[in-house]
Amino acid sequence: MPFYKKFQEFKFAFSQGNLQTFNAILNLELVIPVDSPLESDLLVFYLQQLIQSQQLRFSVKVLLNEQDHPWRCPTAAINVGIRHAYYDKILVFSPETIPLDQAIETLVKKTNSEQFALGIIQHVKADQIQAVGCKEAFMSKRAALLPYGSICFTKDQANKVGGYDESYQIWGGDDDDFRARLMAAGFLKIQTLAKFLHSKFHDRLINHADNHEERKQEKVIEKIKSIKEKTTFVANHGNYGLSFSKVIFNFDYHHTHAETIETY
Repeated sequence: MPFYKKFQEFKFAFSQGNLQTFNAILNLELVIPVDSPLESDLLVFYLQQLIQSQQLRFSVKVLLNEQDHPWRCPTAAINVGIRHAYYDKILVFSPETIPLDQAIETLVKKTNSEQFALGIIQHVKADQIQAVGCKEAFMSKRAALLPYGSICFTKDQANKVGGYDESYQIWGGDDDDFRARLMAAGFLKIQTLAKFLHSKFHDRLINHADNHEERKQEKVIEKIKSIKEKTTFVANHGNYGLSFSKVIFNFDYHHTHAETIETY
């Protein structure tokens, strides 16, 4: 779960069901690579409160990039999370994303050494989600479902393609690129109906690239074309996830006590 100044979104998603969903899954580790020191203290404090109130029943690891910077594509942070994850199967999604029903279990079951799995997603305003609930908000949205809500793959698959391409710095194309390189490496793409709800916070411009030119259709087409023209499916020269590694919070639910490391 790449995190860049998204504490409000993270806490909202937890309040709308993510805490209960994660608690119900056995052997789950939530890895949060925080790509800026801002809001990292809020995140750690919130997680500590959940532990003290005995509401947290899954493992959590938080890593920190101590250097603040403008928004950038989350590929470097995602790669840090992949590298530091304990388990073999990796599910990538954002702090503001809410998996519905058995979405996580569905993608994990469909993922193996030969194939990776995708879900579907709807983007809905946070106030609408709060007003009618997650499932109703998902069903009431008339926009076309996006067939790549979140992706589940194995560490071996990520290693074979060199992780997400960290040369992406602006919005868009990085997830298309990763999926294309997995397929180029011989892995099968499995599309599922696992549902994910992406909560939209329009007042949180800090997390969005302020460059409308990059969102134009011709730019997207240009990016997809460049992906298809790549001569290798290996990114980052095979060496990825090294941009930061400092662990500031580590809670292993399977032990009788929490090991908590604080930066401040």
